[in-house]
Amino acid sequence: MKRDRHSMRWRVRSYELDRYLHVNNGVYVNWFEEVRERFLRSQGRDYDWYPEHCRAWFVIVKLDCDFKSAALADEEVELSIRCAHMGRSSVVFRQAVRRAEDGLLRARARVVMCFADADDRATPIPDDFRDLFAVAPEGDRWLEDEGGDDA
Repeated sequence: MKRDRHSMRWRVRSYELDRYLHVNNGVYVNWFEEVRERFLRSQGRDYDWYPEHCRAWFVIVKLDCDFKSAALADEEVELSIRCAHMGRSSVVFRQAVRRAEDGLLRARARVVMCFADADDRATPIPDDFRDLFAVAPEGDRWLEDEGGDDA
């Protein structure tokens, strides 16, 4: 069955905090990476599978992040990802971090990834990826629980 989204829970660890005692902005980028990898793994793939089997590397070409509110130590957050668009060689993901307790948006990101060959040239999305992953019906826009388009 094709997947168009994935989510996971995460507990904020003390070493992820900055000097103001909330999650350092750079940590959100790591969390977004973690949930993308787990999304791939949910379908039996990871970043190494595509170079090994298709000679295509799945790389980030653009990452836009909006920081909305500060996550705190020991807080449980929910990380979510959905596939918002697939082009010829690129895939757009919409990702969010929300406080698990009440869904308060902490951060969100729009990530564009591209399949590339060994010479860093864009290459078509492998059929395997298209067979396993689907574009979410909501498309490439922010959903209400992601802060909406006006957030």
